[in-house]
Amino acid sequence: MLMIMDKTSIILDDKNVHYALISKVIRIVKDKYNNKFRVSDITSLKEFTITEKQYVENIFSPDITGLYAWEHHFYVIGNIWHYDESDQYDYRKTIRYIVLLLNKGKIPIGETIKTHDYYGFVKRIYYDWFNLLDRESRWLYEINFNERDFMLFVSQNLKSRLGDMGIYNFEFLKTFMEAKQDYHAKKLLEAIMGVEQLGINLLQAK
Repeated sequence: MLMIMDKTSIILDDKNVHYALISKVIRIVKDKYNNKFRVSDITSLKEFTITEKQYVENIFSPDITGLYAWEHHFYVIGNIWHYDESDQYDYRKTIRYIVLLLNKGKIPIGETIKTHDYYGFVKRIYYDWFNLLDRESRWLYEINFNERDFMLFVSQNLKSRLGDMGIYNFEFLKTFMEAKQDYHAKKLLEAIMGVEQLGINLLQAK
């Protein structure tokens, strides 16, 4: 069984000084590196202060393969980061979902949860989130969707990020959204690589 556990990071902070820094990185990446860069390309430039370079190293961590920084999207292939203008992530929608889940969801804020409880707690979060979607989005989501596969993946992803236990709050839901995004990235990669079809062929050959 092939389990792809790439991790995406989502920045949901207010557009403070870090937004200006990300914009600066993008401007240089587009002008000098054709939307592809190594972290060392950025940190070696005199245009950035020591503090800015430390922040760049932190957000473009080797532990992740994707970054949504507000409306900007970066992904890594090998050790090369790519900036993708066409795949803009609507972070405002993510914030809205998190706030709605905190205010209208059935799970009390501050409740202690077990990340491995994928058919208990994780399922409750999923249904609370699913019920926020409009009718068309629900229909699209249900097409060729394996609920158990999703629950298991998200649970394992949460455990790798948070450990065995977590507290239901804004930060937890942000991590849940990141895990959900990782799942979609995994399914997209499987579709591109033909992983599911490959698995079927291997089973038939046995």
